[in-house]
Amino acid sequence: MVVFLALMDFLLFERFYFMLQLYIMEQNAKIKRRRFPLQNIKASDLTGDLRNAQLKGAYLKRANLRGRDLTGANLRDVTLIEANLSGANLTGANLTGANLSGANLSGANLTGANLTEVNLEGADLIGANLIGAELKGRDLTDADLTDADLTGADLRDADLIGAILTGAILTGADLTGADLTEADLTGADLRGKDLTGANLTEADLTGADLTGADLTDADLTDADLTDVIGANFVGAIGVYGRGKKRKTNKRKTNKRKTNKRKTNKRKTNKRINE
Repeated sequence: MVVFLALMDFLLFERFYFMLQLYIMEQNAKIKRRRFPLQNIKASDLTGDLRNAQLKGAYLKRANLRGRDLTGANLRDVTLIEANLSGANLTGANLTGANLSGANLSGANLTGANLTEVNLEGADLIGANLIGAELKGRDLTDADLTDADLTGADLRDADLIGAILTGAILTGADLTGADLTEADLTGADLRGKDLTGANLTEADLTGADLTGADLTDADLTDADLTDVIGANFVGAIGVYGRGKKRKTNKRKTNKRKTNKRKTNKRKTNKRINE
């Protein structure tokens, strides 16, 4: 009888142990399948090869990723506010929904990057490679695009208020409906550009070449047109004596800001680890 009871106890223990092992294996499998949010990841943790890295949703505010190779990386919904990405290689990277406001992207290569719903407000894009970039409707308010290569870029309906485009290459770029209010387009090559419906209110177009550009319904109210080359203002709004009259009955005398944006404006936010 004692032996029988001992045997029963042993069998029950074995069954319990077996069930426990199955439970542990199941939990481990769930953990492996789970997509952990990378809210607490630090730039210092991003060592080694970052090509094709999976960083979806990571919080990398003010991270120093200067010169890093992020080719093909998944940076969807990543927070990179004021991050240092100068000289970084972001070729083919997925930046859908990423927040890059105030980020330093000077000299960065963004060829083929997915920029859907990306926020580039106030970003430093000096000399950045944005060839063929899909920037339709994107927020580029106050962005510095000095000497950036925007060849073939889609900038339709883009928000470029106060942006600096001095020396930017705009060959083949589509600026239809773009908001260029107070933008700095000093000496810009806008030959043959479709600027239909673009908002160029108070923009600085000093010395810009507008030969063959379509300015139909473009708003040039209070724009600086000093030494503009080859412009045809037929159909343009706000170019008094040369285009359409503005739709409002009275001009506001206080429209022009006392603090005019400077061509060589630099960000006041300090870049870390530059």
